[in-house]
Amino acid sequence: MNKLLLSLLTILPLSSGCAHVSTVPDSEFCRLVEPISYDSVKDTPETVAQVERLNAKWLVLCDRPQ
Repeated sequence: MNKLLLSLLTILPLSSGCAHVSTVPDSEFCRLVEPISYDSVKDTPETVAQVERLNAKWLVLCDRPQ
């Protein structure tokens, strides 16, 4: 799990542009990723921003009624 989180946090800044084409189907992303919690006191502002971007992406792609 730590390697997955580290990979996502490393790749995340590359995927935050206005025009983004994903090669990973939504269903695959939703199967692999879940919202991440953070500590706004202990984590750096950069880490908090990256986690919030990933969580926002998850909400848009994955938080749908089944």
